Amino acid sequence: MRRAGLWMVMLALGGCDGGDAGDDASQGDAMQAVPDAAFPDAIGDDPDAAPERDAAGGPDAAVDADVDAVPMQPGPPVVHPDPAVFDPDHLIEVEVEIDPADWDALRVQNRGDGLFTGPDCMSAPFPSPYDWFPARVTVDGETYDEVGIRKKGFYGSVSGSRPSVKIRFDKYVDDQLHRGLTRLTLNNGRQDPTRLRTCLAYGVFARHGLPTPRCNFARLTVNGSVLGVYAHVEALKRPFLDDRFGDPDGWLYEGTISDFRPTWKGTMEQKTHQDTPHTAGIDRVIAALDAPDDAVIAALEEAVDLDAFLTFWATEVMVGHWDGYSGNTNNFWFYEPVADGRLRFIPWGPDGAFQPPRLFFEGALAPHSVSAVGALTRRLYLHPEGRARYIARLEELVAGWDPAALNTEIDRMVALVGPSLLPGTQRNHAEAVAELRRFVDAKGDAIRAELAAGGAAWNWPLRGALCTEPVGVFRGEFSTTWASWPTRNTFETGDGEFEGRFYEDESVAAGAGAAIGLGDQGEGVLILSQFFGDGTVTFLYLATDPARLVQGELPIDEAVYCAFSVLDQATGQVFELGRCRSGRVSFEQMQQVPGAPVSGSFTLGIWGRAPEQ
Repeated sequence: MRRAGLWMVMLALGGCDGGDAGDDASQGDAMQAVPDAAFPDAIGDDPDAAPERDAAGGPDAAVDADVDAVPMQPGPPVVHPDPAVFDPDHLIEVEVEIDPADWDALRVQNRGDGLFTGPDCMSAPFPSPYDWFPARVTVDGETYDEVGIRKKGFYGSVSGSRPSVKIRFDKYVDDQLHRGLTRLTLNNGRQDPTRLRTCLAYGVFARHGLPTPRCNFARLTVNGSVLGVYAHVEALKRPFLDDRFGDPDGWLYEGTISDFRPTWKGTMEQKTHQDTPHTAGIDRVIAALDAPDDAVIAALEEAVDLDAFLTFWATEVMVGHWDGYSGNTNNFWFYEPVADGRLRFIPWGPDGAFQPPRLFFEGALAPHSVSAVGALTRRLYLHPEGRARYIARLEELVAGWDPAALNTEIDRMVALVGPSLLPGTQRNHAEAVAELRRFVDAKGDAIRAELAAGGAAWNWPLRGALCTEPVGVFRGEFSTTWASWPTRNTFETGDGEFEGRFYEDESVAAGAGAAIGLGDQGEGVLILSQFFGDGTVTFLYLATDPARLVQGELPIDEAVYCAFSVLDQATGQVFELGRCRSGRVSFEQMQQVPGAPVSGSFTLGIWGRAPEQ
């Protein structure tokens, strides 16, 4: 295991949304950090439908040409919701009554673990696995008998016990609305034990004049069981477009691990006019990025509202939205208005914001003052005029960074959501809020210090393809006890023997640890850690429905999240190296009784990205 430094640049999709890795996003001691590194926020949100695509994986070029020649017909009149439904000082009470069998089916649906497999894995938007179910829903005392509900989330926010959900009032009854709303979007904040980061970050984006979804809080109850505090986020539909842009009939897209590169644009999902695929605006940006240095800024000005984009980019950096476009080519939307066709960017999915900057795919910490993972941000930052304009905008915005005002807003939010936190989470909540305040207090000064020193360098190349292939296999045995997880040190809670191959390295661990128990979301968790003679610590992290943790074989299938990761002992951070996509765990002893012995063996096939040549 000599090449841990190289492995950190491998696939990091099991990290944070992103991630929704557990209720608590801890970055502390070695094994404590595992749940956060296991589920990236969210990687984006969930697509409802994908446009038809041609054999090459892109939209039909002939259809796209027709779209440019013939303006789209205006849609129906826009109905705007009552602004009171987004009152920041009101905690919405949402009660769902649903057939228990339907709820059990809904809550365990997931995307599986094979989205990034095969050479053409990024040729089209990622399909949604989520079904709508009928339910009776009461919102602040107003009851609706026939309502649709489904799960939402990509990886980071996915939970089997406390899922993020969409509630659609007009799914089964035409024109049924709640105070003008067609739907509620409730995000569980699985990466965020404060439950505050989503709304707090959106508040900063909005204050900077960007088109931002409104956000407040809700308490969700399902069949009498209280699931706790959720972020209620405004849906990006025609009322939003009409209100923010004065034009509800343009082309709206969601970016999920997407970029303005020919081989990456396939995952950008067209959300409006879905029957008529259209990529004209995207293609203009791609072409502009390929222009020579003396023409690229002018070309981008014609393709993107560049002034607004600089504000969007600087704000993502200021609030530490590492899982957005500039930090992860993820969790972003953009709009192409009918009038001028220049793209406008919309922030999304900032539940992992207000944390130290990190680059999971690159396996490194980011500077405080810039993140430029995407093709658009990188091209601008490495261009003298683009960099100068970005830094000027960042300096302008950071001059208004007001820790006192942000802490006052945190105080208001804590007072609102604190009484509705689930029992037993108050301590973690208090610790996480203290961490959030430390970020707020320090971020402005950290940015100003880097700018005073001439700005930060950006030395990372554009990412290679994210599609994965088989890269290794691990076999071994383990012995531990039930409820040994969570722990800060798995080498003290269990042991075992490990051998395997990862890329060209074949190694036998010098020491092994193990722990098993329930995670923060009620999921069953098995940790198998390995210590090698060169000091490298790696581990296998498995999470699944605890009902599947029984004596006998547990196959690695779509209902099991399994990742192979490495601990950076210098920073305490965890970076995912690959995913388990085959194999099984065999439990010889298994009782879900605290202290009961648990033992078994495993064979796990690992998939990852091929090293760059």
